Amino acid sequence: RILMLCVDEAHRRKGVGTALINAFIKKFPKVGRVYLEVKITNRVAIKFYEKLGFHIVDFLPHFYTDGTDGYLMEKRLF
Repeated sequence: RILMLCVDEAHRRKGVGTALINAFIKKFPKVGRVYLEVKITNRVAIKFYEKLGFHIVDFLPHFYTDGTDGYLMEKRLF
């Protein structure tokens, strides 16, 4: 499970986030699935994760401390 992924604005859209996700996956080659949560309002992050092969698998009502709903996303590795 990826708990948090943040890339400084100055370094976004340069492959840093993709490299971090790929390094995480490479570090744990026997893991069959990777999960993460994302705010439903964060369309940029959702599209980013979808490009990396993640799919929305669940809706998480009031998941965040500010009351915002979230999505559970999953990537199956094999």
